[in-house]
Amino acid sequence: MAKSVKLDANGYRKFGMRDCLAYAAGDLGCNMSFALKGTMAIFWTQFMGMDLWYALLLVIVQVWDAINDPLIGTIIDNDKRTNYKRGKFLAYIWLGSIGLLVAGAMCFIPFFKDAGTVVKGIVFVSGYVLWDAFYTIANVPYGSLLSLISDKPADRASLSAWRSVGSLISFESGEAVTYGLHAAQERGSLFIGPGTPVYAGMVVGICSRNEDMNVNVCKRKQLTNMRASGSDEALRLVTPRVFSLEQNLEFLADDELLECTPKSLRIRKRELDHGIRMRETMKRRAAAAEGK
Repeated sequence: MAKSVKLDANGYRKFGMRDCLAYAAGDLGCNMSFALKGTMAIFWTQFMGMDLWYALLLVIVQVWDAINDPLIGTIIDNDKRTNYKRGKFLAYIWLGSIGLLVAGAMCFIPFFKDAGTVVKGIVFVSGYVLWDAFYTIANVPYGSLLSLISDKPADRASLSAWRSVGSLISFESGEAVTYGLHAAQERGSLFIGPGTPVYAGMVVGICSRNEDMNVNVCKRKQLTNMRASGSDEALRLVTPRVFSLEQNLEFLADDELLECTPKSLRIRKRELDHGIRMRETMKRRAAAAEGK
């Protein structure tokens, strides 16, 4: 006998562990795609021998990045068909995931190692453009699921807790310095470099743990007779990660906002005050515990 499914007052299946696991799997897939994309430079420069041409090709595909996000987003938004078996969002997620498998393989095909520069360039650009397009096709609807899975704040808080990564949040306002950034990068990946203006509550990086963490990227080394400020030059910083508009929207947690200016994209917490954020977090956890 089939197990009956519990429905809510609106006739929908009740929120549960199944939704949390599915959301976490999607977040893990997005982060794995980021990580794999980061290895392309090593593959194409060291294995395929495109040292001089890789930078030029990367500029070309970055132009596509600027067009890709609004183009794919507009196509999905304007799709008014209602005959999808499991809904429009799931249909696009499936299409994007299958396309990612094909495009990802294209970007790492080793058979063209001995081919000419033009052939290698065509393969790289084609694979990257398809990869970026299918990633956006899958990620735009996935990024919108958080507001559709449940309208209860406790459920959304539970989903946010299942993200495989958290946010590194600036603890104070000022200018990021090498000493503070070096300490922060040990806890994850940074979005900013030295000299970047920051403010309290601004997201400055990705935390390697699935929780938010406050960092002081403005912290300077305390100078003494034995330690000079010039020693900061010995500290090495990893190149900051630069997200596109679509990648920023995908990374956003339920309590975060995206600031768009002509010069930059910045993620911030909806509530900038750390003390208030902590109290709201405790309330959400208490509400989630009562819901169980």
